[in-house]
Amino acid sequence: MANHFDPDVFWLTPAKMMRELESEFHFTYDPCPYPRQAGFDGLLVDWGERTYCNPPYLPRGTIEKWVAKAQLEQKSGKLVVMLLPAYTDREWFHRLNDDSHTEIRFLKGRAKFTTTDGRLQRTSARFAWMIAVLRPRQGSRE
Repeated sequence: MANHFDPDVFWLTPAKMMRELESEFHFTYDPCPYPRQAGFDGLLVDWGERTYCNPPYLPRGTIEKWVAKAQLEQKSGKLVVMLLPAYTDREWFHRLNDDSHTEIRFLKGRAKFTTTDGRLQRTSARFAWMIAVLRPRQGSRE
């Protein structure tokens, strides 16, 4: 369950947060896995019935692509849970927030990501975080 700011640096979801989300949602798929197989692009494949996504945040505009993909998966009847920066001034945030099938959970404090060797980072992210829960549409497979 990774996020990468560049192709070689991964920012893993904090283990405690991941355990709590997994316990609530029982994920079956991660389109941003760590380690990632060479050539794999989670934007180009179908996602699982219950997907967790901690997408890459850079370069600018990347989050927009991942949110759009998550919304497509939601429309096809899938549950998608995303860890995202709480950028409430972005168009993608407003699309999520205006959707009656999406729940936004703002996280308290600043998340400290886990390094690829399993250690918690000493410094937290420079911005607040949110969890977006995109629930399947009415009449979907969920």
